[in-house]
Amino acid sequence: MNKKELIDQIRIKKSFLSIGLDTDISKIPKFLLEFEDPVFEFNKRIIDSTKDLCVAYKPNIAFYEAMGAKGWESLKKTVDYNHIVGFHKRHMGIPRCKFSYSRCKKVQS
Repeated sequence: MNKKELIDQIRIKKSFLSIGLDTDISKIPKFLLEFEDPVFEFNKRIIDSTKDLCVAYKPNIAFYEAMGAKGWESLKKTVDYNHIVGFHKRHMGIPRCKFSYSRCKKVQS
């Protein structure tokens, strides 16, 4: 999505709503864990439920990075499913924990 498309979405939907996809596998509803890719399924359901109001979705890369290759696959599926405006990687609170965990795993490898 480019700048013009984003502005068009804001005008059409009369909304500035953007939703962060800070998907934490430990907080996903249990029934979704039965899917091949529960993180993508969770994101897809959020997108499908909010697409008439939301103009942008922002995945927090720290959550996906912390899951390793499976996390990156889930992120790619999410991006392919919906136009993602941008990404963010916070370094405070829970995202900081996820960021630190992902860095720790890389060092141990």
